[in-house]
Amino acid sequence: MMSPDNDAKEALKQGEFKKSAEAAAATASSMAQDAAESAKATLAAKSTEAKDGLAGEMHDTAAALRRAAHEMRDGSPQGSTFSYLADGLADMADSVKDQDVSDVPGIVNNFARNNPMAFLGGAALLGFAATRFAKASEPSRDPVTPARATPAYPAQTAPMGVDYD
Repeated sequence: MMSPDNDAKEALKQGEFKKSAEAAAATASSMAQDAAESAKATLAAKSTEAKDGLAGEMHDTAAALRRAAHEMRDGSPQGSTFSYLADGLADMADSVKDQDVSDVPGIVNNFARNNPMAFLGGAALLGFAATRFAKASEPSRDPVTPARATPAYPAQTAPMGVDYD
C-alpha cells in the first residue's frame, strides 16, 4: 500500500509528464506547420518561375512565327497561317503570364476552345521542336566505326586515295 506522500508524488510526476508531452506535441505541430508553409512558398515560387518561363518561350515562338510569316510571300496561305498562329500564341502567352499558376490549365482549355487552329498548330510546332531537341541531344554516331559492323552491314570502306588511319 502506498503512502499519501507517494500518491502525491506519483500524481505530480504524471502531471509533469502530461505537460511535457503536450509541449512536445505543440512544438512538433508548430515545426510541421512551418515546414509545410516553407514547402508551399517554395512550390509557389517555382511554379511562378515555370509559368513565367513558359510565357517567355511562347512569346519567343510567336516572334519566330512572325519572322517566318514576314519572310513568306505577301498574302501566301503559309504566311497568313503563321501570322494567325503567332497572334494566338502571343495572346495566350499574355494570358498565362498575367494569371495565377492554378488558373493556367483553364486558360489553356479556353484558348483551345476559342482558337482550335492556333492551339493545334502550336501543339504541332511544340512537337517538332521537342523532336528536334531530342535528336540534337543524342550522342553522335560514327557509321564508319568497325566495331559496329555486322555481316548484314559491313563497315564502309574509304574512297580511293583517302586513308582514315
